[in-house]
Amino acid sequence: MESLPSSSGPTVGELVTRGEEALSRTSPSARLDAEVLLSHVMSLPRSALIARWRDACATGTATAFGALLERRGRGEPVAYLVGSREFYGRSFAVAPAVLIPRPESELIIDEALKACEGKGDVSIADLGTGSGCLAITIILELASRGTRAVAVATDVSAAALEVARRNAAALGAQRHITFATSDWLSAAGVFSPPYDLIVANPPYVSADEPVPVDLSFEPAGALFSADAGLADVKKVISQGVPMLKRGGILLCEVGAGKRAALGGFLPELGLDVSVSLLGDPSALDRFTVVRAERVA
Repeated sequence: MESLPSSSGPTVGELVTRGEEALSRTSPSARLDAEVLLSHVMSLPRSALIARWRDACATGTATAFGALLERRGRGEPVAYLVGSREFYGRSFAVAPAVLIPRPESELIIDEALKACEGKGDVSIADLGTGSGCLAITIILELASRGTRAVAVATDVSAAALEVARRNAAALGAQRHITFATSDWLSAAGVFSPPYDLIVANPPYVSADEPVPVDLSFEPAGALFSADAGLADVKKVISQGVPMLKRGGILLCEVGAGKRAALGGFLPELGLDVSVSLLGDPSALDRFTVVRAERVA
């Protein structure tokens, strides 16, 4: 935590105001971004800024804050600048090697907990784990409900797996998760089906879709997919469902505008599976979670 400087510099309030003004043209959340970045520089919780509002800051604080504002002004996500993002009430380390966890993905957690309700033991596969937020959160939430769970969490990126391992260790889930390299379900000797639950947030953005500038800082391999953005989604579903136990659930996140295409693909699978499309059913079709239950 920053101590009060001996010489007068800009106050906390002045820095926040400057930051908001500097980001107002490039960020829809300029005030929030400025507060988060300054609290990071000062090693304070954001809520503590108000109490320090009139306190003068050291020159080094203003300089470090200004450098972060410049990077944010170029579109770099706040989560990468501060090195973490909250997901389901926990703080996860993030880096440019992994996607930044998003609130929409919390629907997968909610549905996973429903699917595992009342079970004493649960086996899980998390495909394309990235930061590990899905597997780690599910493991910890199930443990708090008295359910023992073990998971295999895979990714094709060694750098992503390192971030996921770090998060598992920091949050106390490492004993319950095996991390392994695999391009979806292709790696031999990694998986031990059948599973109670398979979760995935695969790439689902088509190369010709317009994307916000923030996404240009996130790993392209975790964002973009062929076949109008559905190539990896189709692999996850078609390869994953046969690896489920009878009554097992697969949950796979899919991006905006994909419901119609999914409606045409899913009946072609030829699998004994009951499918629901969860999420945003409006005309905007912002995101979808495919829930596939193996019925035989």
